[in-house]
Amino acid sequence: MGNSCAKGAERVRTVGASRQRVLWRERGDGDVFRVSVLPFGPMDLTVSKATLVESKSLRNLYFGFVSALCKVDGMTVQKAYSCGPMCTAGRIEYFVRQLRQIKDVVKEFKALEGVGLVSQWGVAHEFRVDNVFVMMGQTRESVPSPLMGFVPSGVWEKLSGPEEYLRRKHVPADALHKL
Repeated sequence: MGNSCAKGAERVRTVGASRQRVLWRERGDGDVFRVSVLPFGPMDLTVSKATLVESKSLRNLYFGFVSALCKVDGMTVQKAYSCGPMCTAGRIEYFVRQLRQIKDVVKEFKALEGVGLVSQWGVAHEFRVDNVFVMMGQTRESVPSPLMGFVPSGVWEKLSGPEEYLRRKHVPADALHKL
């Protein structure tokens, strides 16, 4: 994996420490934890400055680390994602039935020019826009770590609200709310 992966693994501790307030809310609750670590959820880790192999290794390390902090059995959570061929077929069938609505959502998302990611993990009034997390009544932007590009990282900038970030991107706030 190389030296960059070893340095990246060292940084996982900083990322984990910065998430302790979020982690406390989910301690021991496997269902809440599973939703929180969904791709682009509040406890997912993005590694933008790594090879595919390094990124996968670091994400797996982080997942184990965060599972332990939350007192959740990581293997049980991972098995819940992989539910076999019948489950996969059910997911495909569900999405095919929702295709019309998905196309409408994609159209609305494309109207948010300059925004690359919008994520919502099922907790009312909590969401993510690019690297901006709106959670627990606060809006903070995660500054990607310089070495590996971790998001979330250990460096956060407080924002007055998601509208502050959207203004920087020249995106009307109502377009996000519509989505």
